[in-house]
Amino acid sequence: MNSDFIKDLEQQGIKRLLELVRNSSGRIKSLIEAIIRDKIKSKKYLISINEEEINKIYLITKTEIYRRMENCLGSHWSMNLIALGLYVAELNDLQKNEIVEKVRAEIHRKYRAEGIKILDMGSTRSISQVINYLSGIKIRKNYNFIQMCNLFDKIIEQWKDITIFVKSEDTTNKVSIVCQDMIASNKPIFFVFAFGNAVNHAIYAIAQLNVENKLKGYIFTSNMQNPREETGPNKKEVYSCMFESVNNFGIDIFV
Repeated sequence: MNSDFIKDLEQQGIKRLLELVRNSSGRIKSLIEAIIRDKIKSKKYLISINEEEINKIYLITKTEIYRRMENCLGSHWSMNLIALGLYVAELNDLQKNEIVEKVRAEIHRKYRAEGIKILDMGSTRSISQVINYLSGIKIRKNYNFIQMCNLFDKIIEQWKDITIFVKSEDTTNKVSIVCQDMIASNKPIFFVFAFGNAVNHAIYAIAQLNVENKLKGYIFTSNMQNPREETGPNKKEVYSCMFESVNNFGIDIFV
């Protein structure tokens, strides 16, 4: 199954088709030339990225994390932005800030605030915990693609209200208080994300809440990621934790 994003990428793959034209003949060559003409007539650029960047994003669409998202959401309008967000995460690791700013500016121009919200889900790698949640719901509720897309739309809509991004200067006590505020507000789900130096503060705060039995009515799952295999100054651990009410789950929690 292909998202609109893949179609957009394919419409930019003119150079590859031109190579095939040069190495083809007869009817095959004529067919490829016809495809190129159609692409030129109908080309739609998601963002102005070059061929090397297109190839990198295409590889992202073959990764497990993207495939799991696609399995949950099919061709949801956000799939292209999720792939771009995951690409931005790689660019952030490599400190390629110029390209990152170009992507963000163009996404904001085309999709406005909603687009940036999705882009940030991928670029902060918080999307992985969202995928875990969606995958579990899909199994428990046996939702179809329409229901899954409706659920994800609600998560996007509520994103700022159900997420805690721990800063390096936040104390363990502050993280604990913010989590307890979420619980006191009866949030059906909420997420905690921490990066680099902030990771330990988040882990200790959640562990303390659990030991003190202050997470009643919620189940939680946590995950630690190392974005880059190699060591280096740009490598940052990513910690995420999802809290889910035991009373309500799925699309019904947002009705």
